Amino acid sequence: MTCFSIFLRNSIQWATTVTVILFLGSPAIAAEDDAYPQSDMEWRETVNGGTVRIITKGLGCTCTAIASDMARVMNELGVLRVLPIIGHGSLQGIADVIYLRGIDLSILQSDVLAYVKRNNIHRNIDDRVRYVTKLYNSELHLIAGPGVDTIKDLHGRIVSYDVKGRGSFITAQNVFDSLGIVPLKVNLERDVAIEKIRAGEIAAAFVVTGKPADSMLDVRPGQGLHFVPVPFVSSLADTYLPSSLSHDDYPNLIAEGESVETIAVGEVLAVYNWEPDHERYKKLERFVHTLFDNIEMFHEPIRHRKWKDVVLTADLPGWQRFQPAQEWLDAKALGIARPVSNLRSQFESFLAESGYPSDIDAAAKEELFKAFLEWFKARQ
Repeated sequence: MTCFSIFLRNSIQWATTVTVILFLGSPAIAAEDDAYPQSDMEWRETVNGGTVRIITKGLGCTCTAIASDMARVMNELGVLRVLPIIGHGSLQGIADVIYLRGIDLSILQSDVLAYVKRNNIHRNIDDRVRYVTKLYNSELHLIAGPGVDTIKDLHGRIVSYDVKGRGSFITAQNVFDSLGIVPLKVNLERDVAIEKIRAGEIAAAFVVTGKPADSMLDVRPGQGLHFVPVPFVSSLADTYLPSSLSHDDYPNLIAEGESVETIAVGEVLAVYNWEPDHERYKKLERFVHTLFDNIEMFHEPIRHRKWKDVVLTADLPGWQRFQPAQEWLDAKALGIARPVSNLRSQFESFLAESGYPSDIDAAAKEELFKAFLEWFKARQ
């Protein structure tokens, strides 16, 4: 008997017990025709039970506009109430999603996870943090004054890496290390850094944000202020992507018909890895379903243009996906309307109980799982 035949025979026992979970959310506050809560306790349960708090990286960040869009859409749907919170960079954001009371999700640069592991900042980070989806790419804006034509011109000169712990700070270190360039590092707020470039006190500043960023559109041209090209090299390929800035993005700083090469880093919607029986897990499961089920609403013209870059199925190297998000994607592959609860985890249990070796080849395991999905789909 083939492995696949054994697989099908043994799968029937548990696959037929898989249930489809339906979430019928309620608005954070009652609609006009509904009855309002009658006691303080009922009010607390109503307000807190359907509220999800998303912390962003700070003011002027594209992620803040993205979080605001989530709040508007989900609040209009009446299923969940989303509260965006202004945070303080990617390094603080990953700490907030692990430790800060009441924080459910955090928008981070994807390179922060490798930075945390490399510097042993949080224990067992791979077991504690997951991602819901990659959102979009943020571009590196290396802005400089006169006398800086290439990034190599910054060797030995004063460069602002942004405030320590922010995404720009992490990216600046990675880029300079990869290119073998050693500037004199300072840590300044973006607006302060730009004024010091104008004054000739520093040579350049790193700003990582999604283009076109309001914070960069507000930069006044003149006094030789310009973007410096950042080359894409193979040592950056595991974490970054090649990108560019154009006149259409920044008409005040880039001449018509011209562009500036740069790199981009993925922005990720991160979440704590709650156990499935925890109430926070169940609330975040509702959030995932609501976001994914209604993703087309975020493509409307009134939403931030970066939503058009969101691909829910996109994998993120180095990160593990939050289980409800993976289940939703698996359900999509099955062609059914709702996620199948714990399908992946039950598949893993099946492999263990059936005697498959723990070190089974990843590609072979994935093919086995796809075969099971097809078998399951045919019986729906």
